[in-house]
Amino acid sequence: MNASKRVPSFVSNVGYDSLYDLWVRGSPSDNDNTKPRFFYPSPDSDHTPFLYFLGAPVVWPRLMDVKFPSHSKQYPVRHTAVDNYEYVKRFIDPTFIAHESFAQFVGELLLQLSTSPKLPLDVRELAETLEQEYNSLQQDGMEEFKSSLDNLQWAIQNFTETAALFYDNFQHLDLSSSRELRLFNRRVTKLSAAFAPSNNLHAKPQIRNVLFAPSDLSSFPYSTFTGIHDAFDVYLRATTTVDREETRLRLEKQFSVTTLAVQTANRFLETGDIMP
Repeated sequence: MNASKRVPSFVSNVGYDSLYDLWVRGSPSDNDNTKPRFFYPSPDSDHTPFLYFLGAPVVWPRLMDVKFPSHSKQYPVRHTAVDNYEYVKRFIDPTFIAHESFAQFVGELLLQLSTSPKLPLDVRELAETLEQEYNSLQQDGMEEFKSSLDNLQWAIQNFTETAALFYDNFQHLDLSSSRELRLFNRRVTKLSAAFAPSNNLHAKPQIRNVLFAPSDLSSFPYSTFTGIHDAFDVYLRATTTVDREETRLRLEKQFSVTTLAVQTANRFLETGDIMP
């Protein structure tokens, strides 16, 4: 977010001084309208194997839900033969001011990531996401799986506490100690790999991420804890006693794999141990 605050907005309205202001006004967070919203990466682009198989951190910046100078919200011809320079110049961004501003943002983002002694990433935000998505599981009518939900909640609470302590230690880290910097930065960059275990139960072998992943049931819908949501949907559709029991066991396994992934992430953040 800091990178977007350093780039002037391409919209001249009062209060839109930076891209960050434009971001907050155009796509506010569902939980706090004073902060911008982050969208999950699409499951159909070049970053797919990095995020969904390796669990590597990715960034997918794009302009959306904001007014371009031409008063068009997005590219209506995306992925068509007429999505070209002439179309953009005539209908979308005639002076390319929006594209210039966004290119500056990407450059600023890469500059901050590559030159900061301490990576400007906050692991507490991941903990916050886990807590929010756990709440969504509770709202989906999974009361009969209370034991599994309680285990997952316990793992998330431990991770949240560890993330807060890690962040505090990271902020007070001695910049003169290159070894400590490497160790802490390594934990930040490798943390998301804990959520891509090899024992994941996703139907597609190229998908291992239990935290962010597209659905088994469709190519495009995706959410957090997708495996649990998918397994619960299949469980609800079971019509026979045998099917009901088989789908129940699969859902319990999804809970176990996800809970173990959160525990692994917690241990890695806490100790820096190599993950299995």
